[in-house]
Amino acid sequence: MIVIAMLVSLLFTRFVSLPGVRIDLPSTEMRIQHSQQAVAVLTIGDNGMLFFDGAVADVGTIQSGFERYIESSDRSSQVLLIKANAKMPMQDFLRLCELAQAAGFDQVQLAGKKQKAMEELLPPQG
Repeated sequence: MIVIAMLVSLLFTRFVSLPGVRIDLPSTEMRIQHSQQAVAVLTIGDNGMLFFDGAVADVGTIQSGFERYIESSDRSSQVLLIKANAKMPMQDFLRLCELAQAAGFDQVQLAGKKQKAMEELLPPQG
């Protein structure tokens, strides 16, 4: 009876697999110090719209916006902060990084919103 019960439970059980790999990050007291560098902000909106330096652009026209910003800036070190949502493809992000580097930015930083995780989607810890 026990063997039959085990077979029935194995046959009619749904196995749930979660995409990706779970990474547990270590906690630390170390903090990054803020710098006095000026930061240019590129916000990525819906449908690939890019908001940069008071203008709306797309991937095809953002290069000229980057170059105008670098030319008008008087600082030697330039930082670009990209505010992106989770739906942004990695290929698009890397393309924006290439364009920023070609225009003269020294550093690219990425910012996003922390979303609350749904507890039922997380695998049990232990």
